[in-house]
Amino acid sequence: MDRSRWMYKIDRSLEEYLTNLSEFIRVAQDDRKKKGKLRISCPCQDCYNILMYIDSDEIKGHLISTGFVERYTCWSWHGELLPEHDTVDSDHSEDDDNDSYDSGHDNLDDMLHDLEGEIDEDNHAKFQELFVDAEKPLYDGCKKFTKLSPVLRLFDVKAANGISDKGFTDILEVVHDFLPEDNELPISVYKAKKLICPMGLEIKRIHACPNDCVWKTKDRINVRKDMVEMGIRPELAPVESEGSRTYLLTACYTMSKAEKTKFCQRLHGFKVPSGYSSNIKKLVSMNELKLLGMKSHDCHILITQLIPIAIRGILPDRIRQTITKLCLFFDTIHSKVNDPEVLDEWQSDIILTLCQLEMYFPPSFFDVMVHLVSHIVREIKACGPTFLRNMYPFERYMGFLKGHADVTDIQVVSNGFLSCGADGTVKLVQLRDLL
Repeated sequence: MDRSRWMYKIDRSLEEYLTNLSEFIRVAQDDRKKKGKLRISCPCQDCYNILMYIDSDEIKGHLISTGFVERYTCWSWHGELLPEHDTVDSDHSEDDDNDSYDSGHDNLDDMLHDLEGEIDEDNHAKFQELFVDAEKPLYDGCKKFTKLSPVLRLFDVKAANGISDKGFTDILEVVHDFLPEDNELPISVYKAKKLICPMGLEIKRIHACPNDCVWKTKDRINVRKDMVEMGIRPELAPVESEGSRTYLLTACYTMSKAEKTKFCQRLHGFKVPSGYSSNIKKLVSMNELKLLGMKSHDCHILITQLIPIAIRGILPDRIRQTITKLCLFFDTIHSKVNDPEVLDEWQSDIILTLCQLEMYFPPSFFDVMVHLVSHIVREIKACGPTFLRNMYPFERYMGFLKGHADVTDIQVVSNGFLSCGADGTVKLVQLRDLL
């Protein structure tokens, strides 16, 4: 039966429409059971296959009230596959191609279903455009490709071969010229990205605090003035001398030049086993009295192992002890065995440490990264020891690959690295092997 007739051309109160609608509900329920899902996508004019419902009678009511969404004669959201290409080459079977295409379409459907839960109601209209493009033929009469599917496949080729944006635009223009004049293929990278991005929904910049309560992390004159306005730390208020000069008084956490020199000399003199960390000596600039070029693992080693040693005899006792407690917390949570019975104690300790830091350091110190420390114990309770989620093994191996980039060609794959040596040997390095 021609579905387009009963779905779009007859009165929805007629027995013919209601009978065929019941058949659609049966197909949708069978597909839900097959996929093991609770809800069914509603293909009415309002829900547009975005909203899903447990009660099929509610979907039936929508379809009687508003009717089906346009061009939904193939129930691809409810278990049916798009029709195959009409012509078959006499020498080559297209079964493999069609299977690949159908599989890709199923993956696209799954992706869109996964995304729908992340889209708020205000953006449904824009997100619906993606569903339309996922069903709209690439050109009139095309049954194999939709407007969206070739763009996704071409982006796969672009990523796999490292094609530049300019080169990709040239490819789009050439392919566009090969196709019939009414084709929907975009002719620029910008238009292609816009097509596949309802994740390119409107981007809105949100100020972290409209009352300007978030400052720079450095202890500058504006920070001191802010503390005066807040009525805290009056002893750190900037002092204005006669004329235009303003002086900042030394805070309890400020190191003198002699203390900075002593701190840097200690770090400069550290020697660690090979493979333990970077050569700390190379990260310390004795001329500028700064740490330069540190990687994330270097910061990890610094805060968990080296800082408590380097600050001995430097800074007031209360400041040094608080910093040491913070370092001890980071060292503790990175152990390979975490006793569940002491996690609550860790949480209490870190909250107390953060409160002590707040007593000594200016508000500008407490950005979101400091706040996230208070959630680490909760993360351990939910996900297990933190070392299982460390990024350091991957960073170290990427550094190894980078050092051999002149003799190897590295391709990132879904479950590891294909390392192709100069002698032609290929080795798959599983990501789990790096842990």
